[in-house]
Amino acid sequence: MRAECLFSGIRYELIKGSLDADICDIVDDSRQVSPNAVFVCRRGAVTNGRKYIGDAISRGAAGIIITDEVWDSEDVYDADSMSGSLGYYPDDFFVVVMHDKRYSIGRLCNNFWGYPSRELTVIGVTGTKGKTTVTYMMKKVLETCGCKTGLIGTIEVDDCSSQVQSVNTTPGVVQLHRILHNMVSNGARCCVMEVSSQGIMLGRVSGVDFDIGIFTNISPDHIGKNEHKTFEEYIRWKSTMFSMCRYAVINMDDVYAPCICNGIQVNGAKKCSGVIGYGMNIWSKELYDKISEHMPVYDIHFSLYIGDQLAMAYNGITPGTECECVMPDGDRVPIHIDMPGLFNVYNALAVIAAGDVLGFPRSTVSKALEDICVRGRMECAAVYRGAYVYIDYAHNPVSLENVLKTLRSYFGGKIFCVFGCGGNRAKSRRIGMGMVSGKMADLTIVTNDNPRFEDPEAIMDDIEDGLNAAGAEYIRIPDRKKAIRYGIVHAVAGDVVLLAGKGHETYQDVMGHRTHMDERELIGQILEEEDAGVICGRDN
Repeated sequence: MRAECLFSGIRYELIKGSLDADICDIVDDSRQVSPNAVFVCRRGAVTNGRKYIGDAISRGAAGIIITDEVWDSEDVYDADSMSGSLGYYPDDFFVVVMHDKRYSIGRLCNNFWGYPSRELTVIGVTGTKGKTTVTYMMKKVLETCGCKTGLIGTIEVDDCSSQVQSVNTTPGVVQLHRILHNMVSNGARCCVMEVSSQGIMLGRVSGVDFDIGIFTNISPDHIGKNEHKTFEEYIRWKSTMFSMCRYAVINMDDVYAPCICNGIQVNGAKKCSGVIGYGMNIWSKELYDKISEHMPVYDIHFSLYIGDQLAMAYNGITPGTECECVMPDGDRVPIHIDMPGLFNVYNALAVIAAGDVLGFPRSTVSKALEDICVRGRMECAAVYRGAYVYIDYAHNPVSLENVLKTLRSYFGGKIFCVFGCGGNRAKSRRIGMGMVSGKMADLTIVTNDNPRFEDPEAIMDDIEDGLNAAGAEYIRIPDRKKAIRYGIVHAVAGDVVLLAGKGHETYQDVMGHRTHMDERELIGQILEEEDAGVICGRDN
């Protein structure tokens, strides 16, 4: 593609060279630069891309696109002064300063890759909890209905040709559009993706054309030095995703649903043509009026809710849930999922609502949800001497409370809660998780998680502050394998050992270095060492 074509519809200034060059690729990581590629220099969550311009040049970049946020005001479009600090620019090299980076990088990618999201049915899922489970449920439904589907999320990226472990819940904007392009090339018809608030705030989903946006729930989280400044800011960024969606599927039972709907009205009224509500109850006229007053441009379609009561169900190994979903036309759709917990019923409702928007047969959607299993989300990893070992990603107080409450409702024995907390995150999260576990578990086993660049002992001290405030019984075992072993060998029939916080992760992050650590493997090693003959879910 001719370089000039990259900038169609974008505000920019050419400060060196010409735009006659043929461009073969766009990257925002200098290590990925190949000859005749363009390097997009922007500010990331941690570092300033400006420092990597010299590396991009040395690798044969045809040009540099600099977003105005990283352009030094003292340089004032003076290529010579800038190049003086970077080395040199080849003669056939161009430099462009691009304005409005939140919009323009997405447009740049779409100009190069031909708007791949328009070739797909794209479903974005946002919320504090449930994003991963909903995306996997949605993928299962789409594929059951005959739609080849890619997935982008916390666990992995699946472009319908290969699966790779994710680095971020939502990839950077350039990488995201590359993935969407690859999905189209690989024959995908649909894409399901998790959309984090950080991803929205940092412009990672710029230029993506969403068909459906799903809101699961929201609670205080991701608030801190390197994340959101306030809970209000967190809500605001979540709601802005729906300005990019044709339909919004909203959990109307969430206390902040009116805020999300108000955000849709403010940000997305021109595009969003319908809101579909879901929840456990029929909504009151007061709630309808409260939300409707924010949304005069289009109707709210209160679509579905749970009728009668939830019932526990067992598949012979692990507990699940049964209920009926009442559709807007009065049709009652049975739901059976092999995952316990009220929150997983909400996740299923979100998927059923989205399926209705897409016109899928309700019986097919219901059947597809029956045997869903998501790695690290209420995952039963082993049963040892009648005690269950669960792995869950719960890494904040609200998620941990939901998981412990669910396990308590299904099992009559003791609950051993094994968890640590990540470093470089809010101290309040650690104290809160300690208080929750202290109040709801019979024994808390405090251990190490991903300390990152913090002292692991200091992190565990913070957790202990919460445990002591709750008057809890606990033990501190920094080595995670030893902590898991302690829970497993002390549990008896009817007890539950919950390993919280790691979930799908297969590593431990210490001082920026990730070493392999998979809790499933640790469980297998422990059981083998205990000569249990019990691996992954059932007695031999």
